[in-house]
Amino acid sequence: MLRKNQLNIFYVYTAQFVALFIRGNCLEKQPCNAYLSQSTRGIRSLLRKHGVRFSMPLCNAEVEQVTDDDLMEFSKIQTLNLGQTLHIDALSEVDNTTESLLSFTGNKSVHGLYDVLLNYKSFLNSLSATDVPVLYSPAPFQNGCLHIPEVICREMRKADTGLASSIGLDEEPGSAFAPPPGNMCYSMEIKDVVIPPWVASGICAAMSSDTDHFDLTIGTEPSSMGLNAAFTSIGASGQSKAPSESSPEGCEA
Repeated sequence: MLRKNQLNIFYVYTAQFVALFIRGNCLEKQPCNAYLSQSTRGIRSLLRKHGVRFSMPLCNAEVEQVTDDDLMEFSKIQTLNLGQTLHIDALSEVDNTTESLLSFTGNKSVHGLYDVLLNYKSFLNSLSATDVPVLYSPAPFQNGCLHIPEVICREMRKADTGLASSIGLDEEPGSAFAPPPGNMCYSMEIKDVVIPPWVASGICAAMSSDTDHFDLTIGTEPSSMGLNAAFTSIGASGQSKAPSESSPEGCEA
């Protein structure tokens, strides 16, 4: 669906990381991109073993480039048991942090990541512990199902009126005990394991169409923090750039 332009985004959610797949937009045949919110030495080694190219754009540490000759020489030293050999990954300190985010550009690299997640999940603890991977998509897909989050609505008196907050007030509007309409406020809490961004956007759009002002607080899923760091980095660098006149309307880099 992603490659046939029937879908522009979907997530693979695990307790260890979140994989984000994005279809190239605006121009026809623009390649797909993918991001792994955080990674470990084992994941990076597995990807390199299968020839999947990636970059670490948020990593401040110097990325060590290990060639096949280096690995063969190291393997021979281990085989001959010439003393105690120890290979230290220079990036081990950034494992499972936002700096370990992996970026995949181009259809070949994106398909390689998809292939590894699909066929080598026994090597990934976060995937091997589940029956099937959890996918989040804004459009229905084969073998998918709709999911309804828990929604809790509350009616409360404002704290600045000197009255205690209450839930489920049932006084008649004309009664002496009913508070003035201006002293009431309302809250809605949406709870789920993961709330995709298109759900949050839909809620904001619905609220904006019916009210002039509302406050929104969102709790970020810890394993997806790297995606937010990347978005913040891209957004900050792109604010100073004026939109191109030749770009189609609504096109974003």
